[in-house]
Amino acid sequence: MLPPDIDWHVHSTSSVDSTMTMIEACAVAKQRGLSGLCFTEHIDLDPRDLGYNFFTWDRYVKTIDAARRVHPGFEIKTGFELNWQRAFTPALLEFLEGKNVDLVLGSVHWLETGHICEPSTFKPLIFADFIDEWIEEALDLLRRDVCQGFAHFDYFYWHGHAFYPELKREDIFDHVEPVVDALIKHDVSLEVNTSALRKGLAEPFPSWDFIERYVKAGGRKVHLGSDSHAPGHVGHEFAATRRKLEVLLNRYG
Repeated sequence: MLPPDIDWHVHSTSSVDSTMTMIEACAVAKQRGLSGLCFTEHIDLDPRDLGYNFFTWDRYVKTIDAARRVHPGFEIKTGFELNWQRAFTPALLEFLEGKNVDLVLGSVHWLETGHICEPSTFKPLIFADFIDEWIEEALDLLRRDVCQGFAHFDYFYWHGHAFYPELKREDIFDHVEPVVDALIKHDVSLEVNTSALRKGLAEPFPSWDFIERYVKAGGRKVHLGSDSHAPGHVGHEFAATRRKLEVLLNRYG
């Protein structure tokens, strides 16, 4: 388990959809008893994405350095949330060259039909077709060994369950078991993402049933992430989530 008192999934103004500066985020994290943050900014190379060409490495490095000067002794780690798409593989691999960061989070946000937060993405697809394409993207990401963490595993459930009423959250593990196997095989950390708890869901991404089955299957690498985009999001529900996670790890460890 990566250090649980660090929030490993935070977005600053280096991400197109965040209003929070790094300095602000660190101040809130210290108030909430965290020892560090990892700024995992969106890397989106699909021209359809709002964040296309928004991120710049030089600006990111400068703002990291500035935050470290303001918050000495506080762990400020570097990272990306890499939106993986097979269609953009060469560009994504080229982007990563020469950029040494503490954590690359892999994520699957886009399918051929669109973004997984958009209703238009789900409407043309039956669930079997949707999940098959999602699995293909996720497996391609993991097999390339470019990420150390996998972000918000069942994020697609947030919007998808409205279009696929047959989809039960407790069944997701069975649908995506090949991806879980690849996660363990490639030594990639499963993110326990607490943003679900502020989006109206009762459990994090992925669900507790999913996390328990992952641990029972031999998965031991996990990390906590809030997916923060504003100061109030930092470390959201970490204390309770950490306690429950540690119980699971101890039970099967």
